[in-house]
Amino acid sequence: MTKFPTFATLRDSLEGFSDETTSLYIPLPDIQNFGEKWRILQKNLISALNERAPKAQRTKSYVEHLKMRAFRGRGIAVWEDEGHFKTADLSRRPFAMLVKESAPYLVPVLADLSDRRTHWVLALDLDCPVLYLSTDARLMNQKQIFDAPTYEDVEDRRSIQDDVFFHTSSRGSLRNASSKFHALGADRSGESEKTEGEYFQDVIDALDACLPAQVRTLHVAGDPGVVGEFAKLIGSRQISIVQHHRAGEALQPERLLDNLKDLQVDRAPMRQSISSASEISAKADGGQIELLYISEGVSQLEDDADDADEHLRIRDISEFAASLEANKLIVAAMATGANLEWRPETEFEAGENLAAVLRWDDSARTA
Repeated sequence: MTKFPTFATLRDSLEGFSDETTSLYIPLPDIQNFGEKWRILQKNLISALNERAPKAQRTKSYVEHLKMRAFRGRGIAVWEDEGHFKTADLSRRPFAMLVKESAPYLVPVLADLSDRRTHWVLALDLDCPVLYLSTDARLMNQKQIFDAPTYEDVEDRRSIQDDVFFHTSSRGSLRNASSKFHALGADRSGESEKTEGEYFQDVIDALDACLPAQVRTLHVAGDPGVVGEFAKLIGSRQISIVQHHRAGEALQPERLLDNLKDLQVDRAPMRQSISSASEISAKADGGQIELLYISEGVSQLEDDADDADEHLRIRDISEFAASLEANKLIVAAMATGANLEWRPETEFEAGENLAAVLRWDDSARTA
């Protein structure tokens, strides 16, 4: 697994981008009708780029050649301006969006990076390993991107045939060479351990191919012995394993979700803060913001919306002025080292999406 991006590395990597940047968010559609949804979405994305952002040729080419197997997680962000191009993966699924001729639009990817409610869970059932994305009280099967074999598949691949074949004991001329034979499968000592090792490696390879780089923790549920051996094999990589000892019916989604309730995060109450957009902007420029609370209502990430399962319409972000304004203030606050914390929309006053905790109070300095 590659080194995960952080707020700082993301900010630094986009530092050279101008206010003429095209930002595109691509959700991973459900696989139905042999990928028909993806073909429709891909066509709509290309059409939107042609109509609204004709200068973004690298982005257009990227979308034209993008395959579903290239997704690591449930969404991709793309940024392009003259001379710069960058992509990033998201664990959660964003809405399909196009933002043109503005500063890089970061709100969805920042919300995804800081989301403490989302967890990746591997149900390590030898009969059928399943990767889930857990968000609040939901488990979503990631069969669109996770392609791992069953233990039986690996066993069949490694099966040692009991046939007998002959060869000569001499290389070169066959004259006067004595015959030798081997009975394949005569010695099966250690075969079970080797098969298990290959199976675990195949699962790790499948995880490598689909988990976003920022994933730092993987929850693995299964038989204690199986999970323990898997954790040993993956232990040297840049990801920590949290073991959940479950077996049989306890690995079914409903039971598994009940057993993962301890993953839910209890948030502390919001601290005293300011919420005026103009005041937040001024304090951000002065480096006064210690912590910026952001409403999840501007994240543009899927959250049980009516059209969340389709994602075939490309949103014009200009229709979401609150999210664009939030993007400007978040970027300004991040530039001076502010921490970000996303909170439920219900914790904000009507019409407000941001609240800032200050490092110091101006009145205290002038007193």
